[in-house]
Amino acid sequence: MHRKRAVQEPTTSRQRDREAGLIGRFLGASSEKAGNVAGLVVITSMFMLVILALCETSADPGELRQLFSAFATAGLGFLFGRRA
Repeated sequence: MHRKRAVQEPTTSRQRDREAGLIGRFLGASSEKAGNVAGLVVITSMFMLVILALCETSADPGELRQLFSAFATAGLGFLFGRRA
């Protein structure tokens, strides 16, 4: 009795894009999505810290610096902690 094996065609980029959806195209596949989100948080936080250093604001700069530093630290901890 011969069993037919399904021939699996190579996945094209169009198929991957359809499977990932709109947000998945930006953030990546499910296996790498968490790291990509954490990286995005780190980059955004670093960018906001630079903007905060260059601009004057009516809000307390110390509190904003503490907030963005916490996000950056948490993101870096996630990125480097999950590989250990």
